[in-house]
Amino acid sequence: MGLELEISITSLSLKAFFAAKLKTQSQIWHNPFGILPKMGIIFPIGAGIGVSINLQSGIPMLTYFEVEAGFCGCASQIYSTDDDATAGAALGQQSRDYSSQVIPYGMQDDANGRRVAVPPPLGESSASIPGLEKIYCGEDEYGDLDPYGPEPTVFKIAIIANIAEGQIGVLLVMRNIYPVRLILMMFPFIPRPMAKLLIAARGVLDMITVKRFDVSLNPSPYPLFTRGGTEIKHGLLLDMIDFNFFKIILVRRVYLHVTIFPPGQGRPDGQRTRHVIHTRVEPSFHAFSGVI
Repeated sequence: MGLELEISITSLSLKAFFAAKLKTQSQIWHNPFGILPKMGIIFPIGAGIGVSINLQSGIPMLTYFEVEAGFCGCASQIYSTDDDATAGAALGQQSRDYSSQVIPYGMQDDANGRRVAVPPPLGESSASIPGLEKIYCGEDEYGDLDPYGPEPTVFKIAIIANIAEGQIGVLLVMRNIYPVRLILMMFPFIPRPMAKLLIAARGVLDMITVKRFDVSLNPSPYPLFTRGGTEIKHGLLLDMIDFNFFKIILVRRVYLHVTIFPPGQGRPDGQRTRHVIHTRVEPSFHAFSGVI
């Protein structure tokens, strides 16, 4: 938590913010306070706002805004392998890459001697939500397993808007989004017969679903960081898998990665320049099927 105050001849600037992280390596607090058996909070969480007041007119103007939050959950009970050491052996086939940041890239020279970005193969990236790989959906109090499998639903958002410096960054991560699962994880007190009925009707109720929907946008040529330390890499990433819209539009795979190089990295001779910015666009539409 912090407060910044700046006074000049013409204006008064005030900025207030807070950010919270767990002391453990894992940044997921599952079943917080024992009252949310199907959900977990994803850290860091934080928020901030800044205003500038013109001393002559007295008119305030928004100069800074930040918010970061996230959660994960299951239709059944949520567990962590840290809670049960014996569960690890049974979860070998459930290991997944739950990364949520822009896919990192390497640098190499192309045929013309220019430095270009080389993204890794689709699906590869470094884990950016520490501890998420240990979270899984297991049996509930009735011994029922999650009908959607062991991978939890994940939602994370981070927004930075530094209006005074013309910077904005947005990170949105959605994994395993299914309406019926969202209802069951957010309302754990639903009676079991009603829960069974919802699960039986999920083929009808789950009309808008997505396996993965990751979006990261930062138009500036440099990464931005939230107060909690989350990095929003420069450029644009759209990574979508198995998107279903009312069973009319089915998108199997969409991948778009645009990289904006920082000034000075576009010259093969290594000299810095403020006028050269390279962009790399790699769309990949693996499959699309639909009936309109």
